[in-house]
Order: sequence, then structure tokens, then C-alpha cells
Amino acid sequence: MQFFIPIIPPTVTAQQKGARIAGDSIVFFTKDEVRESKVKLRAHLAQHRPASPIPGPLQLVQKWIWPNLKKQQPRPYWKDTRPDCDNVTKLLQDVMEDLGYFENDAKIASLVVEKFYGPRPGIYIEVNQLEEIK
Repeated sequence: MQFFIPIIPPTVTAQQKGARIAGDSIVFFTKDEVRESKVKLRAHLAQHRPASPIPGPLQLVQKWIWPNLKKQQPRPYWKDTRPDCDNVTKLLQDVMEDLGYFENDAKIASLVVEKFYGPRPGIYIEVNQLEEIK
């Protein structure tokens, strides 16, 4: 399964929590920006979800493409700034799991995440079932 989501990728990550003091304890909460990003991802991902969860083990390939910052650069080029690869993937995986792409994101045995700037922003996603290791 492979598809492209034409969206300006979120820069917030699932790890970004808010905190406040309530009495003698600290209460952590999901920030509005994270919640909004989940809603946007969910709307796009729902269009491509499989009829049933894809059995594992799985390889998940993600190519995150943010809007090109260098107008004179017509081709994609690497994004080596925040958010970190390991942080952007968690939000996407959580939404994919909620939508039933896989039973649990622990089924992902191979993860490829790349970040670019480019003329066509979005997220390319590919889910492959892995063959038995011989």
C-alpha cells in the first residue's frame, strides 16, 4: 500500500505536552496544536485506510515534504532542522493505528523516515508486509 497526502506537514509532535500545576501535583495535557494536527492527519489518512488491519511484521516508509524555503531550488532538498525524524513519526503512527492500518504500531519492524523541503508539500506513505528472514 502506498499513497501521498497533499498537506503541509505538521511541525508539532506527539511528545509535546503541556503541563500545569493543580494543587500539589503537575497535570500533563495534550496541547491544542497537537490535537489539531491529529485531526488533520486523521482526515487525510481515513481516505486510504485498509478494510482490515495489515498483518505484521511491517515496514513503514514515510517521506515528509515541507514547503520549499529556497525559491530558486526547484528540486527537493534535505530538511536537517526540527522536528526530528523520530518525533514526527510517532504522531502519524498513532493516528494510523487508531484508524486500523495495523493492530499495534509494535508490528512495525522496519521504519524509514526522511524529511525534505520541496515544491509539492505532503507526506508519502508506504506500508509493506515483510517477508520471513532467511
